[in-house]
Amino acid sequence: SLDLNCQHCFSPLDIIKGSILPESFYVVELFGPDGKKLETNCIGREYLGYKLTLSVSSIAPCPPNKCWGIVTLEDKMPPSIDCNIIDTVNCFEIAALPKGTFTIKDNCSGEVKVDVIAEQFVDYGCDSAIQGKIFRTLVARDVWGNVTNCTKQYVIAKITLDSVICPRDTVFECGVPDSILATAGVPTVRTYGGKIVKLTGNSPSCKITVLKKDEKTNICGNSYKIYRTWIVTDWCTGQEKWCKQWI
Repeated sequence: SLDLNCQHCFSPLDIIKGSILPESFYVVELFGPDGKKLETNCIGREYLGYKLTLSVSSIAPCPPNKCWGIVTLEDKMPPSIDCNIIDTVNCFEIAALPKGTFTIKDNCSGEVKVDVIAEQFVDYGCDSAIQGKIFRTLVARDVWGNVTNCTKQYVIAKITLDSVICPRDTVFECGVPDSILATAGVPTVRTYGGKIVKLTGNSPSCKITVLKKDEKTNICGNSYKIYRTWIVTDWCTGQEKWCKQWI
C-alpha cells in the first residue's frame, strides 16, 4: 500500500518472511506490467492497480538464491481530515466556515470531497470563558473507496467590547448613491488568525447586538454630513460600546 506521499519503496521484506539477513545481502528488482525492469524500486500512483513482478536475489557471501512474486500496488490510506486540530473562531466567522461539501488534498487521489453530514452548536452560556462549541461530523471518500469520518470541533471565542474596532471617519464626493455610502465601514474585531471581521448580521448565538443611528446635517451647497453612531451591546453584561463616525 502507498504512504502519505503516494509512494512505496519495495524491499526484501515485501516478499521474504521470517528471519532474514540485512538488506545489503539482497538485490531487489521490480518489473513492470510489460516485463521490463523498472529503473527504481520506489514507485507511486502511476502504477496503482497494476500487477508487477518483484524479484529478490541473495548475493555473496550468501549462497545464490532467488524468489519472485506478483504484487499489486494499492492505495489503502483514507483521506486525512484535520479533526484533531481544534480551531478557534468567533461567532461572526461561523458563516464563513465550509458548508455542505468542500474539498481537501488526498495522498493519491488529488482533491476529494468532504461532506458535512451533521452539525451541532452547543451554547456555553454567559458564565463560561468561551461562547460555545460547534461539532461537525465530516465524511470523505477517495476514488479507491477509502473512507474516513470524524468529528471536527470549533471553539467559539467570546467577543469583548474592548476588542471592538470602531470605523474611521470617511469622506465621499457629493451625489454618490446610498450603495457607496454603505461602504463607509462598520465596527470590526480582529480574529485569532489575525483577520479583521465585520460585526454585522446580529445573531443570538453571538450575544452581541450592533445597531446604528444616523443624524444628517446639511452644509454648504449640496454637501451634507452624517453623524453615525454605532451601538455595540453585550447581551451577557448589558454593557455598551458607542462608536462615533463622521461621513
